[in-house]
Order: sequence, then structure tokens, then C-alpha cells
Amino acid sequence: MSTSAESRTAKIQSIIENRKPIAQKTAKTIEQLKEVQSSLEAFAQFLPIVLEKDIPTENKAKIEELRNDLKTFDEQILLRLTELSQIQSRFERPTLNIGIVGNAGQGKSTFLQRLTGLAETEIPTGGQGDCTGVAAIIKNESVSNAYADIEFYSQEEFLNRVIAPFYKAMELPIPQSLEEFEKPLPDAILQKSSDENSDIKKVIERLHRELPRYRRYLGEKKKRIDMNEIRNYTAKSDQNGQPLVTWATVKSAEVHCSFPSLENEKISVGDTPGLGDRHVPDAEQKLMEDFGKNIDAVIMLRKINVRGIRTDNVRLFNLIREAIPELEPGAWSYFMVNVFSSEMLDPTTKEALEFLPKDFHDSPLKGVRSYIEVDCSDQNAVLNKFDEILTDIANNQNLLDETLYNKRFENVKTLIENINEFIEKAKKALPKTVAGVGTPGKLDRMFNDCWRKTAAGLVSIDEKYQEKCNTEDVEFVQKLEEIENELLQYDLSSKLNRSDMLGAGITQYFSDKYHELRLDLATAFDQLDEGLDKIIQNVRQEVCDVFMNTDQGGLENIFDVELKNDTKQWLLKLADQIREIDSGKKIAQTIQYFADITFSFRGHLLYRIRKNIDPLGRNNDFAVLPEDKFENAFEKTKLAWEKAVSDCCAALRGLAKEPNRALSAFVEDFCDGVLRIGGYDEAKSIWRIFYEQYRADIWSAEYAALEENTKLRDTWNRYLKELGDVVEQLKS
Repeated sequence: MSTSAESRTAKIQSIIENRKPIAQKTAKTIEQLKEVQSSLEAFAQFLPIVLEKDIPTENKAKIEELRNDLKTFDEQILLRLTELSQIQSRFERPTLNIGIVGNAGQGKSTFLQRLTGLAETEIPTGGQGDCTGVAAIIKNESVSNAYADIEFYSQEEFLNRVIAPFYKAMELPIPQSLEEFEKPLPDAILQKSSDENSDIKKVIERLHRELPRYRRYLGEKKKRIDMNEIRNYTAKSDQNGQPLVTWATVKSAEVHCSFPSLENEKISVGDTPGLGDRHVPDAEQKLMEDFGKNIDAVIMLRKINVRGIRTDNVRLFNLIREAIPELEPGAWSYFMVNVFSSEMLDPTTKEALEFLPKDFHDSPLKGVRSYIEVDCSDQNAVLNKFDEILTDIANNQNLLDETLYNKRFENVKTLIENINEFIEKAKKALPKTVAGVGTPGKLDRMFNDCWRKTAAGLVSIDEKYQEKCNTEDVEFVQKLEEIENELLQYDLSSKLNRSDMLGAGITQYFSDKYHELRLDLATAFDQLDEGLDKIIQNVRQEVCDVFMNTDQGGLENIFDVELKNDTKQWLLKLADQIREIDSGKKIAQTIQYFADITFSFRGHLLYRIRKNIDPLGRNNDFAVLPEDKFENAFEKTKLAWEKAVSDCCAALRGLAKEPNRALSAFVEDFCDGVLRIGGYDEAKSIWRIFYEQYRADIWSAEYAALEENTKLRDTWNRYLKELGDVVEQLKS
């Protein structure tokens, strides 16, 4: 690779890499704009729900205005997203795309052939000056077999984009269907002769005559063709100068091949039909569309002539402005004069060459990046001039991209301002007052009565368990008796078996068995947990009954129905809601502790009776001696077992008051926590706030209308806040 080629590769790669940050910024803006779009859509879906409510007519009218505004925003956002997506694709392109434009016969295809090293197969040329019929993007790729992807017009597009311009030029009614165009041509067309529309007449007649040959392409899906077919689809004449018509059905062409002259370059070039070519009436519209989407830099090419800067050159300059309106046309275009070496010998041409730069600098075209003279038939000259252009692009591209992004974002900022105005307008759309407020002070009176009864109910439970704290728990004693009977009937022979000794010493064998029996005994009392857990469940149920009772706490309907039968989860939910209130954390902690409490044998009683298990292995009275026979050792073990069972059960009977004592402490702590923490008045004020939040669920008859309206307003405000938040993110 030559030094110039290495430099060219580095410059192109640098341009592509330097565009990545702004591509990412554009992608982020698109993402944020879509979030705004989603938030607006959510609010739009909420408005019909609001309109169904009983609200004043004047407020409904305001909401209808909001709906109209939202329709406008929907259109604007789609437009902004389209604009941003276009430049995102531009910034993310893996290639640098150079386009060339000019009138027919100026040497555009010749220039591209010399630049790329491609031939007639890929870039057709013709001697009549009007060969190119279809705008094509030619991509430099490492492919073993070159090919092209052809996209065709639909029948409707063909009529609107190809046929309609011809008919408009002749001031004739436009065919509304392909069948109508297929009918005999109007006399107004057939009678045209040598006037200014004669060229158009010839094209119409040819398209009409050849319709059976090409109509099958209209509406066809993308077609991939070999390179030797490209001319048949994109050129207006074959190599012998005979007219072709298939080009008229082609919407776009994308050629994939390797550029011999730019072998390693990540580059694509755009070839266009000659502007002003009356055979391609929509060429200018195509240029604006294709170049706006696909081209990074434009070369305006014209052949040297004695007439200086012609009006059509200025028109071309203005067309480039329309391709990307946010950019000055000169900011991304270059003016190139095609000077064939043979013409340099012509004195008239030399005179024109001297005159042209002066005329150029007095014309609107002086704003282009540079004025270039080159012999388009000389490959070396073309490549050298291209390298100059490439250097300028590398120096200019970042500024150009930033300018384009900022210009497009100006539209987004205007949209942001309009949405912010919409938000302020929406805040005033709902009525300021709501129905169902009720008599002033009514809530306080209802709450005071409710809370007095709730406090009385909880205190009553507390007093009940205070009275029981020195009494045995009946269920505990009953369960203990059941366990004792089971243990005394325990079949030790299933545990102690002479055949299991396997030669082990009798002392060691029974020592091991004593440890197993100690564990069995302790484990047997785990059955008490069922009863102890039931005791806890009972007291939680009593507390929940007070809170849920219609004549006491009245909280039965504040949570989901399925929680009613799960007292622990209901209390935990209550704790969560109280915790949300300022200063409510301590009350919430008390409720949560009460919901989570457990009372178990191992956790609370085992350590109290552990010494009573000692007969099994820790009491010499029942120790197995080496000289003992198996039967004697078995008998000692049985006596030790019965002694341990009896002692443990006796000890547990002595602890039969413990469950009630524990419950008494639990309930007392709970009542103190929910009724008096921070002082009775402080605790009551926290519960007052809680009851106000659930007033419609507790006193539905009095507050249902108020609550519905309040929830409606809360939802309304939430939507507006979410919209404001995403708009602020987009703004930043």
C-alpha cells in the first residue's frame, strides 16, 4: 500500500470513529424521546377514564382540549423521531459516503469510474449524455462476486413518481391506475410534435408501449442481480445506445463490489441521474431524498464551457440545501470543474477556464468547501483531488455533525417547551374542589369513636392475659400428657439390639445409645411446638379481630381479601403502611415484632429441663459396667429412660404457666407500643393520619365519592409528574 493510500485509509477510519460519540448521543436522545412518547400515550389513555367521571362540563371541555394537544404531540414526536433516526443512521454508518451530482453529460459516471477503478459493468456510461436513470449507492466491499440489490416501485409509487410528473409537465390529467395508463394515450399527447414537450412525449410513448415488458417488476420484492445485469436495471440505454425502460420501475439500487482503486477504504459513492434530464422528471426529488439519507459529502460536477456559472448550477446548489435544510449547502459540498486534457488545447476553452473562477466567486456557489479543477478521465488526477477533499472532510465532519444534531435538537427543544406548557395547562384542567367532603370535623368524630373502641378492645385482651399469666395453659398440659404416655410406652428393644454390637465393648455401645436416647427424648418434646404455635396464632387472631371489627377498628377492607385469613401477613402489611407515616416507625416496629413472634420448646423451655435428661448417660446410678451382661445393661437403660421421661415431664408441668406468662408479656408490650408509644396523644395522632388515608375503605358511605375523586387527582398528578420527569431528562 502506498503512503497516500495509507493516509487515505487512516483519514476515512478517523472520520468513522470520530462520529461514534455523537451517534451515541443521538441514540440516547431518541431513547429519551421515546420515553416522553410513552408517558404521553399513558396519559392519553387515562383521559377517557377521567371524562367518564362526574366532573363539571367546563373541566370536560378543558380535558378535550388536552386530548387534541396530545394528538398534535403524537404527530410532532413521530416527526422528531424520524429526523433523529435519519441522522443516527448517518452518524452510525460504517462507511464514508460521497455523492456526485450535476446535469446530464458532465462526466459524473466517468469521474466515479476513475475514482473507484470500476468499469462499465458497475457504473454504466453513455455517449448521449443521459445514461444514468436510477440513483445508486455503490459500496466498496470485499465480495468474491459483485452483485446489486434492486428495490422496485409499487404500482402506486410508479404512477406518482414516474408517470405523474410527465403528465403534469404536459398539463394532462394523471392516470389513477396502471390499467388507466395502459389504455390508448390521450390525443393531447399523440399530437405533440417538436415543441418543448417532445422529449417527454417520446418517453411516455415508450413507457406506454413497453408496459407489458416491465409491469411485472412493479411491486416486486427486492431483487438481487449479478453485476452484468446492472445496466439493464439502472441505465436508460444499452451499450449500443438503444433505449431501456426497466430503470423507470426501479426505486433504488445498491451495488456491492470491490473498488480496485480504493481497495481497503470504507467508502461508498452515490451516482445520480443527470439533473435537468427531462427523461427523469423526478430526479431532483430523488436527489433530495437519497442525498439527505445516504450522503455525507457532495461533489457538484460540471464540464468546462464558455458560459460560466449557469443558472442550473445555482439551482443544483439550492437543491442540496433542500436535501438537508439544517445545513448550509456549501458546508458539505464541493464544486468540481471537469476539464478534459484534449479540451485544454482549445483557446476558447482556455478562455472559459480563466473566466470561470471569477464568475464562481461572484455566484452563490462561492460558499462551497472548495473549487476544484480536474480532468475526470485521468485516474491519478481524480485520486489526488479526492485526497484533498478527504482531508477537508476529516477536518470538517465533526463540526458538520454537531451542527446537524444541534439543529435537529432545536426542534426537540421547541417540543419540550410545548409539552411543559401542556403540563401546566393540564394541572388546571381538573376541578379544584371535589364532592363528598362531608361535614367539617366529621372525620375526627368518627375516628375518635373508632379509636376509643379499638383501644378498649386491645386493653381488654391485655387484661385477659394478665389474669391468665399465673395459670397453667390447659392445651399445653394436655399435649404434655400425650407426649409422656407415648414416651413411657417407647419400645427400647427397637433401639437396643445385641446383634448391633458387632464386637464393640458393652460400655461403649450403651454409652453411644444413651446419647441417641437423649436426643430422642429432647426431640419428642418438639411436639409441644404445635400447641405453642397455636397459642400465638390465637392471640394474633384476637388482636386482628379488634382491628378488623366493624364496631371497633373497622380495618377489615383496607387490604387485599386474601390477607384476612393470614393474621401474620395482615399485621406485617399494617406495619408497612404505618411505617410510611412520619413518626410511625416505632409503632410499625411493635406491630412487626408481634407478627413475627414465636414460642417454641427448644427456644424457650429446653434449657429449663435439660438437666432432667441426665439419667441417660450422666448418672452413675444407671451406668453400664464392663462386666454387665446385655440383659442387665438393657434393664439399666430402661430405668434411666423412664426416670428421664418422668423427670422431664414433671419439670415441664412445673412450666405450664410459661406460655401464658409469655403471652401476657407479648400482649402487654404490643398494647403499650400501639397505644402509648411516644405518649397516648402522639400515638393517637399517628393512627389518625393512617385512618384518614383509608377513610373511604373504612367509612365507604361517607367518603367513597371523595376518595374516588382524590385517587383520580392523585393518578392525574402522578402521570403529569412522570411526564415532567422524562421531559426534564430529555432537556438535559
